[in-house]
Amino acid sequence: MLRFQTIYPSLCLAISLLVPACGGDDSPAPAQTMDASPSDSAPSTPDAMSTPDDAAAPRMPFDGPSGPSAGCDRADAPKGKLEATVIAARIEREYILVVPDDYDASTPLSLIFAWHGLGGNYRNFSSALQLERTAGSNAIIAYPNGRPSVGGANGWDLSRDGRDVQFFDAMVEEISAAYCIETGSIFTTGFSYGGFFSNTLGCARGDVLRGIAPVAGSPTVRNGCVGQVAALIAHGESDSVVPFSQGETASRIWASQNGCSTESSPGTPSECAVFAGCDSDYPVWWCTYPGGHTYPRFGPSAIWSFFSSLTPGP
Repeated sequence: MLRFQTIYPSLCLAISLLVPACGGDDSPAPAQTMDASPSDSAPSTPDAMSTPDDAAAPRMPFDGPSGPSAGCDRADAPKGKLEATVIAARIEREYILVVPDDYDASTPLSLIFAWHGLGGNYRNFSSALQLERTAGSNAIIAYPNGRPSVGGANGWDLSRDGRDVQFFDAMVEEISAAYCIETGSIFTTGFSYGGFFSNTLGCARGDVLRGIAPVAGSPTVRNGCVGQVAALIAHGESDSVVPFSQGETASRIWASQNGCSTESSPGTPSECAVFAGCDSDYPVWWCTYPGGHTYPRFGPSAIWSFFSSLTPGP
């Protein structure tokens, strides 16, 4: 059962490493570190998600679900910034759910999951990212909270059938039952280790997700994937925590998965390039920015622009 608790403005946290976002203007946050990693080195990479040397073989598009969810026309669903819990893999898990104040239960909305980095948590990531500012009334945003992972730091299980993929499944089921969701417009994004996990979900749940947008992440698994997803990959050119080359590899993998050519053309924003010749409805964007293991200023607007450009379902 999904349980909610309203988050009042007085409970907003100002994290020293992050831009406090409990008020102020609506301009995007500047480039910033969005995870409080316990060390300056990259986390160890399990064998199951080692970076491949070549791009993956293309797979056929999957006709995933589309249309309004079971939660449409439920007028009792709460609005605003809420804390929620759900049971997944026999564990009670927490996440923040941001529902537009003008939410109308008769209008299906996109659903976006945003995963924090290693050592972070759902509160500081939601306060810093505030993807809902760019999505406006068009999407419901879920900010999940991790559990002890690499070195005991708060993070994600990157395996395709692990506890956090089950967490994702449970949230999709519960949110879709409580709210009016366009089931063909479910997306995932994340920073750093959250970007790693977004790549995992793109492979494990390509029959549920319409698109992914890992930022400063790394490719995880590529074999045995299901479905097909559109992808925006973003990475800092001087990243010394997750090397820039890993972002390049991820972009090549998703371009290959989606039948794209090796050629690309400038996109919008100007930091992004669009691969040519991709399968219809499955574009791949490769976005780069100066700096290291930080979040780009253009990130939220570019990610929402990318997600909103995709038609519901394949």
